[in-house]
Amino acid sequence: MKSSVVGDSVEGDGLDLQCRKFTLHPPKKNKDLNLVVYPFKLSIFGYATVKKEFSKSETLVKETSGRNVGDEIHGETVGGFSAKAPSKPEVKHATSTHKASFITTRGQSFAFVEIGVRDHLQSLAGQGRVESESK
Repeated sequence: MKSSVVGDSVEGDGLDLQCRKFTLHPPKKNKDLNLVVYPFKLSIFGYATVKKEFSKSETLVKETSGRNVGDEIHGETVGGFSAKAPSKPEVKHATSTHKASFITTRGQSFAFVEIGVRDHLQSLAGQGRVESESK
């Protein structure tokens, strides 16, 4: 399974999002960017992929963010925001056994890994809930 580390981020003029649980928070003013943003959270294996790159004059949220079309992050929990309201989640089959929510953002969008998949699995292993693979 591909995973990103905590703090990895992507940003662009539009993102494709996928997760099993999507939460959209009320809009709020981002003082750093001086615009109203729509914060969101992707839970249970969230994915964020850059759909559209920034024009060269766009303000960057984080210098190390992936900004090329196709750059992506994966995590157990992914947070972020978009400058315009994201699309309504479309729920459809993502795998043969699970459905997922598919969302697109428009305008300046940013997403970052809050909890990486590997971090989550290691915390479960520490609690004795997952067998260690290093036997």
